[in-house]
This record gives sequence, structure tokens and C-alpha cells, in this order.
Amino acid sequence: QPNINNFTFNTNQFWDENASGTWTLQALDTGVADGQATTINDWQISIYGTCDVVSPLQVTSLANPFASLNNFASLALSAGGLGPASYVINNVNQVGDSSSMGVFSNGAASGLPLDQGLLFTSGKLVDAIGPNDKPNTSTNWSDPGHPLLDDLTGQATLDASGLEIYFTPTEDVTISYDFLFGSEEFDEWVGSMFNDGAGIFITALKSPNDDYQNGFTPVNIAQTFNGADLAINELATNTQNGGVFGKYYDPNPCCGDMNWEYDGSSLLSHSNPIPLKAGANYYIGMMVADASDGIYDSALAIGLDGSGAKSGDLFNIVTKPFPLPTGSKPFSFEFRPADFSSQKTPPFKPLPTPKDKDLPQRQRENQIERISPVTIQPQVAEVDAWDWSDVGNTNRRESQYQEQVDALFEDFDLREVSLKR
Repeated sequence: QPNINNFTFNTNQFWDENASGTWTLQALDTGVADGQATTINDWQISIYGTCDVVSPLQVTSLANPFASLNNFASLALSAGGLGPASYVINNVNQVGDSSSMGVFSNGAASGLPLDQGLLFTSGKLVDAIGPNDKPNTSTNWSDPGHPLLDDLTGQATLDASGLEIYFTPTEDVTISYDFLFGSEEFDEWVGSMFNDGAGIFITALKSPNDDYQNGFTPVNIAQTFNGADLAINELATNTQNGGVFGKYYDPNPCCGDMNWEYDGSSLLSHSNPIPLKAGANYYIGMMVADASDGIYDSALAIGLDGSGAKSGDLFNIVTKPFPLPTGSKPFSFEFRPADFSSQKTPPFKPLPTPKDKDLPQRQRENQIERISPVTIQPQVAEVDAWDWSDVGNTNRRESQYQEQVDALFEDFDLREVSLKR
């Protein structure tokens, strides 16, 4: 049959086989005697499968109920090298959906050049977790972009994700960042209008209440070592043979070594230190966005490595003292460790358990066997005892009671003593 164009052969003959290696096309002409010659002008192979690598990358979004926007802003300044006592935050603006931004950890184990830090994505933060098993991971939030990224990319941006911080240093400091840009737009959309981009913008303000849009022009400090912005068409170009090349571009093919979802990234870059004056007012914005449409996600990672801060500082968790149960009352007893091994029962009441009637006896036996006689001056100590009939408070009584007993053993320096729980 002459002039066959774009004909597709399908096969499942290679299921459960490794796709790595050299694939060769062999064509067999079974009708040599019929005088019909056939020429294959072009062919390609598409391989479908899954990555068998589990990514150790961990992320926590700002949508987490324990996450704090103010803590997130403090982490952003810590990533720039500012200590918590060196500034006052005047205002914080969140740009984009809470599920699009947050923190990451285990980056080094995932093949990333940053181990932990802040992560902003034009899609869902959780989708950043590798392996890279799709060429087009997308979440279209239908959210607006950002004017600063419109100017950077030369396109109308959408689904911006970022943080804007207005702050005043309390001492002279310098600020600089380590950063990485990744995108699903690589490689197939290089050179197109889908020029997704990211940036870290900073400017001085006149007062703590100023908005950067009131006549100020923030400068982008997130550029590669050759001064290129973090945008698809700045980082990579199409070659004559149909490939993609960029001096500061790092490809990440499906199931590649960088165990996150994005098909390519910038090389790790570091911004030049910017001096900030005590008492002056500043705006800093860090963000990423899609360009021209809201699909094919992109991400901006900002490192916390070496800052002294950690990704877990995102959480706003206050530890409160455990309340004592109603009806508690103190009592005193004289504790003589030297005589303890000869006593039939320890000098405190064992904890009851309805599930195992023999457990208190076995606990006593275990304690007696493991405590060796020592010579210590008798001491008097107080512990809280409670009416054990209150079943609802059993767990918290048990925890506090054992903590007090443990503290007594530490005071007597019996290193070999352990209470079986």
C-alpha cells in the first residue's frame, strides 16, 4: 500500500521490561519477488510505563491547619540570611492558593541541590514530589498572575504562587538567596509563548505602610550566573537538530535523577548579597507563575540550607502544660533504694490495667529483679497520687505518674533502672 503516513503499530510484548537501552527497527519485505520496493523515511517510538523509584521528597503546604503565614514569612527572610531578631515584619501578602506553596525537606536524598527550603508552584505543592513520571503535570487554578512576572516573562501570567513581605531591618544586614527553578514546560515548549517564569524581587520603600506599586520598581535578584532570568526561554533554546540546550539548564527526563516532577530546571544559583540599612523599609516578593495559560506546572525552590532555620518552623504549635485530673493530692514517702530489692512491693502503687490482671505483678517482679542494692542517703520526695477510679483520665495519669517516678530514679542516679511500660 503506497504513501502510508503516520501509521501506528502497538504492542504489549515488552510489558514489565526495562525500557533503557538501544531500540532498533527491523523491517522484513516478504514480497521480494513482487517487484514492489518500499522505503521507510522516518520513524519514532513512544514508550509508556511507570517509574519504579519512590521519591523521599517531603512537602508541607500552607494549607496545613498548623501552618502559619507569619512563620512562612519568617522562613523566607531566614532563607535570605536574616536572623529573627534583625527585622520587624510590617505586612505579609500571600499570592495564590495555600495548596500551591509551602516547605520541602529531603531534597538532597531526592537528587536536588537543595536539601530543605520554601517551595512555590503554579500547581499543587504535593505534585512536586517525584519521580518525574509525567511530561505535563498540571493544575489550572484559574487564578491571576502577577505584574512583576508579566514583565519578566513578556506574557500575561496566571496561577501565580508566592509571598510578598514588607519589613524593616533593626540592624544593618545583607540578604541573598539560593534558588532553583523547575518546569513541565521543558523541553517541548521551549521557544514558545508558554514562557513560565519565577523571580525574587526587592525594593526600598519610603515608609512601613508603603505599597511597592506606589511608584517603586522592584529589582529581580533571582538570576543565573550569566544574568539570565528564571524563565523557560531565558534558560534554554532549541537547537538545529531539534534538541534543547542551555548553559544553565539541567534536563530531567521521565524517571530522571532529580526525583521531583519537573522535566527540567535551572542550575542552582545564588543571588549577589544586597545590603539593607537598619530602620529603612523594604519590599521583597518571591513567586512563580504560568505564562499564557494555566497548565504545565512550574516551581521556585528557595533553600534554607545553612540558615539555621528548618522547614518544620512553618508550624505554629504551642505546647501547653498537661492539666492535672480533678481530685489530685500529694503525699510523701521515704524512698530507700538499698532496701528496695528485699521489699515485696515497690514504694509506689503500680498502674492498673483492665486488660491484663497479672501485669502489675509482673511489673513489680521486673523492677525488683533489675534494681541492684546501692548505698544512698535516704531522701523524701513528693509525687502526685490520684483517685484511680476515674477511668477517663487513666492515660494522662499514667503518663505523668511515670514521668515523676522516672525523675526520682534520675535523682538517685540509678542508670541501670528502667520502668517497663
